[in-house]
Amino acid sequence: MSDKLHIDAVGYVRCSTDLQDGSVGQQKDELSAWASSHNTDIIDWYVDEGKSGTSFDKRPSFRALLKEVESGDAKFEMVLVYDESRWGRPKNPRENNYWKEHFRRYGVTVRIIHSSSKNEDDIGSYVAEVVEGAEASEYSKKLGRATLRGMLNNAKDGFSCGGSALYGYKRVAYEKKSGAKTRDLSPGDRSHDEERVKLDLGSPDEIIIVQKIFNLKVQGLGYRAIANTLNKDEVPCARRGRWRNKDQKWSSGTIQTIVTNPTYTGARVFNRHPQSHLAGPEKKLWFNDPKHWIVTDLSAPCLCANAKLVNLWTLAS
Repeated sequence: MSDKLHIDAVGYVRCSTDLQDGSVGQQKDELSAWASSHNTDIIDWYVDEGKSGTSFDKRPSFRALLKEVESGDAKFEMVLVYDESRWGRPKNPRENNYWKEHFRRYGVTVRIIHSSSKNEDDIGSYVAEVVEGAEASEYSKKLGRATLRGMLNNAKDGFSCGGSALYGYKRVAYEKKSGAKTRDLSPGDRSHDEERVKLDLGSPDEIIIVQKIFNLKVQGLGYRAIANTLNKDEVPCARRGRWRNKDQKWSSGTIQTIVTNPTYTGARVFNRHPQSHLAGPEKKLWFNDPKHWIVTDLSAPCLCANAKLVNLWTLAS
């Protein structure tokens, strides 16, 4: 650590949502107050707002901070963080300490201001940091399990668990207590805390296109051929959610995603994909065991009768 009167530092701030305790503003105030009483100047801020702490790789500001540290030209000696959970909540609690040590190799100290650690090279500090890192990790795991449990129960009742409406559908809000329909939700609209959401039939134009897609598939056309047919007829492509196409053209992937989605048969399937995704070279798309799927029949209106004639899973293979 430098012997100069003031230490140059940056503040790292993270929160998963703008409704979360420990918001960006609160964290900045706490870090600034700590800095002013510890001869420290905060010369810059790195903020990951709305970013989960379960992954260090998916936080743009953390990656920018890391790049600055690894450059060897960092103009600061310390990174100030509100508490261990703001630094990270990875599944493997060792990651928290790994990145601290990685920064230290480049002469930058990560200082958690709300910690029982003395931030020194002694066994007590090490144990405190390990314990706090494990607690942050375990909290994230418990929260994930509770969230998944709530989503599964929501799906069993036929309600949506988030995301935009599928092509050909719209999102409709219902009051939790009475079950009465309250309003149609436009793209981008959020439901209120006292509401739950179901899917209902959407634009008649989109419904016609979906029916055409399934009819063409039943006739034996492949995904690419169907996409070419729609593009030739200048049919506007699906442009929301995972189907947002930059060139505004239908693609074989877009068609396949629609044809293989059981929602179009009137059923909803939740928990097909693991809620936690593999990272690194092993990352791939895979499915949970079918016994863990939550299948809700008729939770969404059947958009296309011909969809019932199609073996969706066979066609997807």
